[in-house]
Amino acid sequence: MCDAAGSIRVRPLQIPKFCLTESAYAVIGQCSMLWRRRSLVIGPVVVFVTAAALLSCGGGGGGSTSATPVPISLNSVVICAGSPPIVTPTPTPTTPATPKPTPTPACVPVPTSPALSVGNVSPGNSLQLNAQGTFAGADKKNAKFRDVTNSSNTLWFDQTGALTYSGNGEWIGVTSGCDCITASTGGVRSQSISVAVVVPIASCTPCP
Repeated sequence: MCDAAGSIRVRPLQIPKFCLTESAYAVIGQCSMLWRRRSLVIGPVVVFVTAAALLSCGGGGGGSTSATPVPISLNSVVICAGSPPIVTPTPTPTTPATPKPTPTPACVPVPTSPALSVGNVSPGNSLQLNAQGTFAGADKKNAKFRDVTNSSNTLWFDQTGALTYSGNGEWIGVTSGCDCITASTGGVRSQSISVAVVVPIASCTPCP
């Protein structure tokens, strides 16, 4: 704007000022307190929902949560005298009580010395043996005994051929001399049994 003298006059810039009354301050304060209270409630709810969503997604593959059973392992194999034990049927309970299973007792291993004696002519040419395995259960403390004479994993061996295997743990003397018998189950070998076929027992040394 120009005045009468021709000079330019600049009007100062006027910025409007806003003033809050006491009632406005009170409304803002109340709103701030209300939002803080809502945050105290909403915050834990959001955390809970997030945690539940993560758990339901199964962040590790979603497999079965049951413990993996520990397999039973074979500790040792022994050769004992006599026929393999006969498997008895499970008894039928006559009362509501469930019968407790009877554990298989440990057999007495045949000693490695002196040698067993057998002939080579029937009926005195038969030597009856059985093999028993000692197994460790899941607790690794209580041993369990099982007959493995006819197990699919059991192999019977002799050393010289003076005896021949006829099955079910039975050996037949065929030739005069000393022989050694062993059994193996799952790669675990038993003790070696010395057998004198016709010859004197003292003439047969302990098997290796």
